[in-house]
Amino acid sequence: MKNVIENMDGTIRQIINEGKESDMASTRLMAAKTKLFQQLLDKLRPVVKYAGTRPIVRMEREHHGDVNHCGGHTEEHLFDERCISLANENDGPSEDYPRANSGSWEGNDLYCTEDGKLIAMEYNGSWSRWQCSSWGWEATITYYDDVYDAYRDGHTAVEQYIETAMEILKKAAGKRTSRAKTMLKKAETLEAVTSLIK
Repeated sequence: MKNVIENMDGTIRQIINEGKESDMASTRLMAAKTKLFQQLLDKLRPVVKYAGTRPIVRMEREHHGDVNHCGGHTEEHLFDERCISLANENDGPSEDYPRANSGSWEGNDLYCTEDGKLIAMEYNGSWSRWQCSSWGWEATITYYDDVYDAYRDGHTAVEQYIETAMEILKKAAGKRTSRAKTMLKKAETLEAVTSLIK
C-alpha cells in the first residue's frame, strides 16, 4: 500500500507539472496569436475602404406562384460599413443540402471593418425551391472591440485569416486602375467642354 501511495504522489506531481507547463505554453501561444491578429487588423485598416465590400446581413426571397415563371423577388440588406472577410473568401452562408427542395442556411464569418474592429456574423435561416415559398436568412452580429475577446470566443485561426485576407487583396489589386483611367478621361472631356462655355 505504501508503494501505491508513493507512486500516486509521484504521478500527481507529474500531472501538476505537466499542467503548469501546458498552461504556460497556452498563455504564450495566445499572446503570440493575438499580437499577430492585432497586427493583421492594423495592416488591413487603411485598405478596407478600397478592397472591402458591404456584406449581406439579411436576405429574403419569395418564389413566384406560377410554375411557368422562373424567379421571384429577392431582397438583400447590407451591413452599414465596408469590411474584409477573414474567415471565408466567399462570404455568406451556405445551403446544407443544395440538391434537395428545401433545407437550411448556415455558416459564419469574421470581418475586419474600416475602423479596425472585428465583427462576427453567424448565419441562420431556411430555403426552399417550392413555388409560392418565402424564405431567407439573417446574420446575428457580434462586435468585438478587442482581439482578445474574439480569440476567447473561438476565433483563433489567425493563420487562416491572414491567408484569406491576402487572397481578397490579390483579387482587389488592379481592379480600380481601369476605372480610374475611365473616370479621368471623362473628367478631362467635361473640363474641356466647360472651358468652351463662357
